[in-house]
Amino acid sequence: MFFVDISDKTSVMERKTAVTENYEHTALTRLPSGDRYELIQTIYSTDHTDVYLAKHRKLNDLRIIKRVKKRGLAGDMACFGSREADVLKGLRHPGIPVLYDYEEDESSLYLIEEYVRGMPLSDYLDWRNTISAEQICSFIVQLCLIIEYLHSREPFPILYQDLKPDHLYVCEDRLMLIDYGAALFEPRSGTAFQKFGTDGYIAPETAAFGSATVQTVIYQIGCIARELITRCRKPVPGEIKHLAAIALRRNPKYRPETVAQYREKWQRIKSITESAAAYPSRLHIVVTGISHSCGTTHIALSLTVFLNSIGYKACYTESPEGTVTSHLSRESPGFSEKELVIHHHRFMALVNTGEAVLPPDMPSDTSIVIDRGVLEDRCDNSLMNDADIILCVAGSRPWQDRQIDTATIPEDAIVIVNPANRMAGRGFAMRTGRVVMGFPMDPDPFDLTRQKYKLFKKLLGIKKNGIASAYIRQDLHS
Repeated sequence: MFFVDISDKTSVMERKTAVTENYEHTALTRLPSGDRYELIQTIYSTDHTDVYLAKHRKLNDLRIIKRVKKRGLAGDMACFGSREADVLKGLRHPGIPVLYDYEEDESSLYLIEEYVRGMPLSDYLDWRNTISAEQICSFIVQLCLIIEYLHSREPFPILYQDLKPDHLYVCEDRLMLIDYGAALFEPRSGTAFQKFGTDGYIAPETAAFGSATVQTVIYQIGCIARELITRCRKPVPGEIKHLAAIALRRNPKYRPETVAQYREKWQRIKSITESAAAYPSRLHIVVTGISHSCGTTHIALSLTVFLNSIGYKACYTESPEGTVTSHLSRESPGFSEKELVIHHHRFMALVNTGEAVLPPDMPSDTSIVIDRGVLEDRCDNSLMNDADIILCVAGSRPWQDRQIDTATIPEDAIVIVNPANRMAGRGFAMRTGRVVMGFPMDPDPFDLTRQKYKLFKKLLGIKKNGIASAYIRQDLHS
């Protein structure tokens, strides 16, 4: 087990009950092998448990000594110390504390466990005051791997029944799960058990019937994910919120079947968010068309939805002569307008006033997707010069294919053929040496389909790495 060094993090210890030095010395000398350990300090003390930081005299290594008092305990509470020892003694995992020894006398049980510097996740969140989407994914994946290991034990899986931030410790970027007093071995028969857990982190079926299953543990993981999401100051990708929500479904049969399945979904998002973190926090993207009616606006709208879905705060804007936003604000159901900004699910657009494409008071962290219109039409070319990514949309019909060869396309632009036509795109790529991509047939720009998601993810990968093979192949919707 590992606890924060109180000399560094006194805020953690303010919540614990202080005891006198004389009592500390007396309690520790009751340990049958007390002569082997030197008391350093009391970590905390409750009516039933004392936890000490001690040093092994010969090995000169720090240990945690947990003393569980027998007096006043009855029923399942009397089994907590021995149960934790039974659970820990055969476990070897980087996210689980090592049990070095277990002793007992007439008044107490003693567990001698690993000491590692760290702090409870609850205190870590208070200390950091925020958390990123990448950290959320990393912590949940680590937690799932620990729980998977417990569930894989033979002959009986181990069910951890009291998941909460206080039982998760953060050591640098590593997560560890402590306190196995409420853990139990699950018989293959699927017996129901007495309810353990903390309010706010108990599955509905556990609260109602006292049952403990894999699905109840998945519910608790979802509670941890929900807690992390509420601590993130920046917009959290919708897919992360969705993964927390599916674990929190009231009916356990609609939750993921196994922790392994649930972890795989988080790992896909983890890979994507880590890749997205390498991009600038604010993107400036210009979408322009080689000709009229080639789908420039449709692709710009779709790209805005995609960016918002992966955590960017993205806003669609258009050239002064554009009319798209006026139609959206007046004629489209489900769209709302406030202070010249149109909002919809995963979509935001600036109402075109005809004066400027970008307002002077646009928040500094907002990514901009500019629908520039036709490439050869008169427009502010400074928008192209300042762009992080330039997309040139070309039609794939025979007469439009010929327009690609005569158009003046910016040197670093990526060409998107719409709708996708492998023959037309490959021919242009071979003639010019450019990166050419195909946009799928798509009736609704506000519906982020799997094909569009893959396309835009590949697009960002190409721009980041400069090569066409830089496609990250994870897909959130699988």
